[in-house]
Amino acid sequence: MSALTYATAQLLRALPRERFTRVMGMLADHAWSPRLGRAVVALYSRLYDVALEECDETYWDSFDSFFTRELRDGARPIVRDSHVIVSPADGHIDSMGPIDERSTFVVKGRPYRLDELVADPEEAKRYRGGHSAVIYLSPRDYHRVHSPVAGTIRRVHSMPGDYFPVNDIGVQHVKNLFSINRRVSICIDADGGSAPSGMGRVTVVMVAAIVVGR
Repeated sequence: MSALTYATAQLLRALPRERFTRVMGMLADHAWSPRLGRAVVALYSRLYDVALEECDETYWDSFDSFFTRELRDGARPIVRDSHVIVSPADGHIDSMGPIDERSTFVVKGRPYRLDELVADPEEAKRYRGGHSAVIYLSPRDYHRVHSPVAGTIRRVHSMPGDYFPVNDIGVQHVKNLFSINRRVSICIDADGGSAPSGMGRVTVVMVAAIVVGR
């Protein structure tokens, strides 16, 4: 832990994170002029190495429409095997591992209780002996979430919480980060719960962060 990351973490604790996120959301919704939009997209893409050639469009009328841009068909070929779980987001895997008999899994050396993450002790029991993965969406990634399996959505549960950053600074300095930030869990029965894929219940938990809060 460096002095800079520690100082940054303390500054983030002092910020009115929810209010700041809402203000940034309103700014992101604001329609910009074509000239301003092209300038912002060009600068942002250079800073974060955004692959614009993968995008389905070439112009966006607001920052939010750019941030949640669609990719062109074929940019991410998808395996059609019912026994394969596809990444639900275009990020990188931060951690991956088993869920033990206490419904606990580890993220970068820190244990997380699944019942705290999904806010449902009975639902958490389903995943004992299963596996978990944390996928981080960076500023360069397109911010859309997809179903990792073919199936039927059984439940969507919205949980209030904070807006700490979910980058390395947040993971290192905020205890139980993924359990205290605002999040939404989407419970999916693979193949509707009837086909013999062996997947059973798969849940995607979307975790909000400062600026990215909805």
